[in-house]
Amino acid sequence: MIKPLLIKGFFMSKILFLSLLISVNAFSTTEVINLKRKVFKNSKCKLTDTCDLKEASFEFSDYKVFGSKIGLNFGSRLFSSYKTKKVSQLQNYVFVQFIQGCVFKSDGNKKYINNVRKFYGNTIQFKHRDIVIDSVDTDPVYNSAQDEKLPRHFFYRWNTKRNSYNINSEKLFGTDKPTKARLYIVDHPGGVANAQKYGDIIETRNLSFKLKTCLYKNSDVPEYLAPEAIDIKNPIVCYDWQSSYIFNHDKKLFESKSEIAPACLE
Repeated sequence: MIKPLLIKGFFMSKILFLSLLISVNAFSTTEVINLKRKVFKNSKCKLTDTCDLKEASFEFSDYKVFGSKIGLNFGSRLFSSYKTKKVSQLQNYVFVQFIQGCVFKSDGNKKYINNVRKFYGNTIQFKHRDIVIDSVDTDPVYNSAQDEKLPRHFFYRWNTKRNSYNINSEKLFGTDKPTKARLYIVDHPGGVANAQKYGDIIETRNLSFKLKTCLYKNSDVPEYLAPEAIDIKNPIVCYDWQSSYIFNHDKKLFESKSEIAPACLE
């Protein structure tokens, strides 16, 4: 196993992060290295005709995972949530996410892409050279039901604990009627970045993504949009974020960069 790697540019206060929030190896330790939160209070709701919406929030974190079986891993995660005045109003709002970037492998000599993802009903290389709507099916709503017979919000989540994202008290909108007027989604774009040593070669899995997550009125988002149709009108609030872990083979450490890696733009 290689020695613990550093991430350049992250010197935020470290916060211990319970493994119940992400899926990790049972023998691993997870630690948040960057935590940000944005809360939007819908104080000017009359201008947008959204006075049933109380607020929206975005909780972002970068994290690293230690474990004897999985080596050292890095990832990013965003919880996006909103609250309405009544449970019956929850279906009035949806999230749409936009993505650019890719997952790529490197060994110091070459870079290549061998990861795939579901995208608009197809399986493709996990590479988006241009900004597109981030959806596994033709409905642009993020985490929408893939069966048109189900409500759009079927896979949106709610929690029996107030303002919690704890998976032990989490339920799906489509299987359990919410008792609280709050729904949320979660994304870990591309999973985790990691480095493994094989003899003298360090093989790495790198992430380079820019994302934007926006809350809309449900009625403003058509049931079908092409992935390139990114100019959806009337977003209520948006959150720009990134997941960037690119291994520098000369320095033997992961770096976080503001620009998309060239391997994702070729």
